[in-house]
Amino acid sequence: STTGALEAALALVVVLGEGSPAGRPRRQLAAQEGFIPLAVAAMAAHPSHVGVQVRVCAAVLSIVSGMEASDVERKEAAMRAGFVPQASRALEVHAQHARVQQGAC
Repeated sequence: STTGALEAALALVVVLGEGSPAGRPRRQLAAQEGFIPLAVAAMAAHPSHVGVQVRVCAAVLSIVSGMEASDVERKEAAMRAGFVPQASRALEVHAQHARVQQGAC
């Protein structure tokens, strides 16, 4: 459900460790468990909710961070799940919200 994806996104923002090598196994596990498509679905289901857009974008961006082969695979998974168009939509819908514009997407 999108509610479950949102709750997972909130937890993952804390747990993943933005870009740190120590967080790589957790980011890989989140991707393998299908978090990215759920996150994109949560963004699509709640387009007007700033908090959803900010937190889900932060979680997905954390999952795809890095430049190693596995990191690139996660970036490709995010592309396949439709993250880029959904993030673009968030930027358009929330053009006046600094949290979305400056750091979330």
